[in-house]
Amino acid sequence: MIMEAEGSMGGSSVPSSPQLGASTLLRRAVSATTANVVRQQMGDLEEPGFVYQPMFGDDVRSKVNQLVRLLSQAWQALDVERQVHGPQESVSWWGRLGTFLGAWGPQDEALELRRSLSYLQSATNDLCHLFKLQSPTISSLGSTTLDSPLTRSEPGRDVADSRDLSFLQRSVQRVARQRPCNISYQGNPDTQPIRSYEITFFVRILHALSCYLNDKYGPVMQALYQGDSFSGHLAKQLLCPPTTYQRVTKTGGDRAPVRETVRLPPRVCLRPLAQKQGLGFLGFLLFFAYTWGYSPLLVAFLGLVWFALLTFARATVSWGLRGFSWSSVSSSLREHLHS
Repeated sequence: MIMEAEGSMGGSSVPSSPQLGASTLLRRAVSATTANVVRQQMGDLEEPGFVYQPMFGDDVRSKVNQLVRLLSQAWQALDVERQVHGPQESVSWWGRLGTFLGAWGPQDEALELRRSLSYLQSATNDLCHLFKLQSPTISSLGSTTLDSPLTRSEPGRDVADSRDLSFLQRSVQRVARQRPCNISYQGNPDTQPIRSYEITFFVRILHALSCYLNDKYGPVMQALYQGDSFSGHLAKQLLCPPTTYQRVTKTGGDRAPVRETVRLPPRVCLRPLAQKQGLGFLGFLLFFAYTWGYSPLLVAFLGLVWFALLTFARATVSWGLRGFSWSSVSSSLREHLHS
């Protein structure tokens, strides 16, 4: 349909053929009648001097063909990396435990390589199908170079010898050896993306409830948090501390995004209650209590009492040590020793 519309607008991407069906000719006639209207609307929306580039024109097809060849080269480089590593040996019990706890191991590297190969192959096939291109073969890629010829390594060849590798292969190997880095979220901490260890439904419900409480009791909570009484120290144990973050507003075009410092007051954040670990532990505790004949309501009540006692104890310690300082203690000890 896009090719027919571009052909009606004067593009050369759709060649004419006397063997076209009646439905195709009808669609082309309809497109031809609306081509002037579409061209006029595009002229009104775009800036003066705008020239429409056909999506299936020769220039775009040439660039897509080059992109497909680069994707195929990247697939070959990753395939070489996968063949050199070969099947991984059996992982010990400690290795499996480390992988379960979030460590990065050989199994993760092999999995990432397989995923990358699958994604590259899917992207190549989709582009070739969309733009009616022929999938490049290994023999046709042998003459294509980026910085140096891209060759496939033999099984016994040392891949670390970067003199015989292209720039793309060295880049792929360097990325494959990297470990996942720690990425910190710098936006609003209350609206950060939902993590894999959280339940999406509970996160949204608890966030809406937190926003309702903050909007209704925000000034009261801020006054309690800033106070030096026991209630203020108790509020510090239950509320999130005030924080600041950078709000980035994209303006579009070539202009730099606008950065604004936003300060969040003390607030309620119920999002930690949506973590799968906590809910799983609570479910296991209730099931264990039900197995031994205890009422789940009794267990939940005892849990709330334990949480309240722990919170009061921490607030009491914080309130009792509000005027305590190690410097005053050390100075009093020195005076006592000198006397």
